[in-house]
Amino acid sequence: MSFKLPLEQRIFLRSLFWQASWNFSRMQNMGLAYAIYPLLEQLYGDDREKLTKKVKSYLDFFNTNPIMAAAVLGIHINLEKNGQGEYGLLLGRNLNSLYGAIGDAFFWNGIKPAMASLAVLIYFVGGGFWAPLALLIGYNIIHLSIRYLIYIQGIRHGLNVVNTIHHWQLPKLKVIINYLTAGLLALCIPFLIRTMIPVPTCFKPLSLLTVGIIALFAWRIKRGMPMFKALQGAGLIILMAMMANHWFQFC
Repeated sequence: MSFKLPLEQRIFLRSLFWQASWNFSRMQNMGLAYAIYPLLEQLYGDDREKLTKKVKSYLDFFNTNPIMAAAVLGIHINLEKNGQGEYGLLLGRNLNSLYGAIGDAFFWNGIKPAMASLAVLIYFVGGGFWAPLALLIGYNIIHLSIRYLIYIQGIRHGLNVVNTIHHWQLPKLKVIINYLTAGLLALCIPFLIRTMIPVPTCFKPLSLLTVGIIALFAWRIKRGMPMFKALQGAGLIILMAMMANHWFQFC
């Protein structure tokens, strides 16, 4: 007895391969056509000419963030089931740029650096093998959960998924994640320096100094200082403090 996944789940699994057929002329178009093909075959399989025409319509230019594309795919499925596939293709072109910008900023410039910073900190505190595991598992749980959620919302509610994503306030959430990333990287600084300059007796006091410096530069970031410029300043102060103690043996 063979097991076959429901149609929606099969389409979602196929959508994980957006980038496998990426090309310079139409970018992710083949990935989109490949993902939605089972639905098109179910709806138009009895008319091969119409099925071919439908598949070709999905081979037009398509490019957006591969995670946020799940929402666009869900909308396509919803509208195809309701006989409005052409409208979905037109709408998808308008959403591509928007979700490309939002998705790249949130996932590539927000979640990924935050999880990488957390993995580095876990390594320094003795995590060892758990550091890369935390990065892989943590990031994939986050992005796959969001990906599947907006996909299902798109199928069930069609265009209303746009309002759902808007209410999540991803750009504002990304700013909060940037603060978290800055804090995690700042916490890594004394561990990194300790590997170069051994200071076993003063590590705890210097760690308290680090906390104060993190708070100071977090406030400066809020006032408009670029995050990585603030991190450079914090790292320089901590480095100078640890080198001064190493040379002059204050404690």
